[in-house]
Amino acid sequence: MTRKKNRPPQVALVGAGYWGKNLARDLSALGALRTVCDPDPAVRAKNLSDRPGLKAVGTLGEALLDDEIKAVVIAAPAPLHCDLTLEALAAGRDVLVEKPLALSVADGEKMAGAARLHGRILMVDHLLNRHPAYRELRAKCLKGELGPRLLLGSRRHNFGKLRTDENVLWSFAPHDVAMILGIAGPPKRVFATGGGGVTPGVEDWAEATLEYGDGPRAHVSVSWVSPEKEQRLTVAGGRMTAVFDDAAPWEKKLRLFANRVSRSSGRPEAVKDPAGGTAVPLEKVEPLLEQCKLFLECVETRKQPDDSGPGEALQVLGVLLALDKSLKSGRWESLE
Repeated sequence: MTRKKNRPPQVALVGAGYWGKNLARDLSALGALRTVCDPDPAVRAKNLSDRPGLKAVGTLGEALLDDEIKAVVIAAPAPLHCDLTLEALAAGRDVLVEKPLALSVADGEKMAGAARLHGRILMVDHLLNRHPAYRELRAKCLKGELGPRLLLGSRRHNFGKLRTDENVLWSFAPHDVAMILGIAGPPKRVFATGGGGVTPGVEDWAEATLEYGDGPRAHVSVSWVSPEKEQRLTVAGGRMTAVFDDAAPWEKKLRLFANRVSRSSGRPEAVKDPAGGTAVPLEKVEPLLEQCKLFLECVETRKQPDDSGPGEALQVLGVLLALDKSLKSGRWESLE
């Protein structure tokens, strides 16, 4: 059956609970959401009551019987990502999967290989790649506007959902690792420490270091038991420092500080910005909505995404696995 004129590709959403409800909202607003798949009857009923005309089923297999479904968005728990993605790809559907791509390199490579084999789009929801503040910050870094890079640091703290099937590194750090890799590339080795006690064997907080040999280090701090919400990426350069604070009001999400290091006296001296920072004007768009738009565009044009694709996702996955290994071993882990 031919797709109706001007109607976007129709999508099945797998998992419409904690985070999936946000994807359901945006996909529905774009006219792309056709079916919700969720094993919980209450979640299915809620979506049906909110969106008359929507289909609701218990499994992905049921949704894939509908030829109108051209793509699948997966917001199920991370341990299910690989099997669900492989099922959708084998059925000839394009896939947008929540982060992390998978919980092992072997599974991630299997997913990327299946996308190539079946000629399908595979995208990972590293949604901060779509955030105008990050895109502007990354562009300034790549153009060298901040000067020689001295330090990258990110903090993602909240008193949020406590997961039992993955630690805080897997839940919180993918966004920060993706942003840091987009600016500095893959590190040479990593180290992580952490702890907690809410669920035995599952870390509630973690501190990670990404080392770049002779270059600057990057630091990542994540916690889901912090009393205050923080979502901040800082890049300090020799000429100025940029701060992307996603918890700030929109007009202050990206600020530049003319902090610099002066050597005029023969020794390094910190010179602070007398203005206390300058806000960078940004187009006000929602990153998740932009990610959904990009995915639907890729489904229609058959163009692989320049970021958030399997290559980037596998790099992020490799760093996360090395950090998780270091967290358990207490040793530096090499990525070379």
